[in-house]
Amino acid sequence: TSLMKRVGKSWLGNFARVQQAKRISFRELANQRVARGVEMLSRGRLVVTDRLHAHIICMMLGIPHVVLDNNYGKLGEFIDCWHDGDPLVRRVATV
Repeated sequence: TSLMKRVGKSWLGNFARVQQAKRISFRELANQRVARGVEMLSRGRLVVTDRLHAHIICMMLGIPHVVLDNNYGKLGEFIDCWHDGDPLVRRVATV
């Protein structure tokens, strides 16, 4: 109880949640995140994104999408290399 008085109950609660999260493997967490992303991107008929991984998932699922490139051209270079001319993706400079 003296430890609880020194650090507070909220800290111990956070610590317990962290310990529980550590028990879940990284693969499980990755699978959960991919599933959540797939579900989110599959909801609409067209996706607008500025994220590389959203673009990749859309390509894998056959979802038409519009890509806004970032300021250093990462998405544009990736698309030029791997998906140039693909009808599923359209690059735009602004919305």
